[in-house]
Amino acid sequence: METAITRMLGIRYPIVAAPMFLVSNAPLLQAVAEAGGIGVIPSLNFRTHQAFREFLESFPEGVPFGVNLILKDNPRLEDDLEAVVERRVPLVVTSLGDPTRVVERVKAYGGVVWCDVVGLRHGRKAVEAGADAGGRGLGGRGACREGEPLRPRALA
Repeated sequence: METAITRMLGIRYPIVAAPMFLVSNAPLLQAVAEAGGIGVIPSLNFRTHQAFREFLESFPEGVPFGVNLILKDNPRLEDDLEAVVERRVPLVVTSLGDPTRVVERVKAYGGVVWCDVVGLRHGRKAVEAGADAGGRGLGGRGACREGEPLRPRALA
């Protein structure tokens, strides 16, 4: 099955396991990848930056996965972003803040950036920053109802 999402991420099916706090883990990411999709894990699922870095270093090369970075009030953001860039994580999903710096760093190595936004105004800002896609409630944050579908560059 070919869609904008499968082409964007190089996956077989447009299936994305959302970044679930304290639920997403390496076995889940691997299982989703083996099924032809991609899983995303929050960097803050790891209690320390060092634990997050160890996860990135030990996760199998060639297995598609993504990392969710919370941008607002995250004292680990710079260190976690640096580790993401070093590992060249294929997909980064941002939440709660201005994604401009993340977009610049991730797109510099060819990665894809999606932004979890709460409305049209924030979606437009994500597109202006260069995000590849965005949607409301992608990870459940900020949505007052069920999440809306992911829209690749739909707000441009």
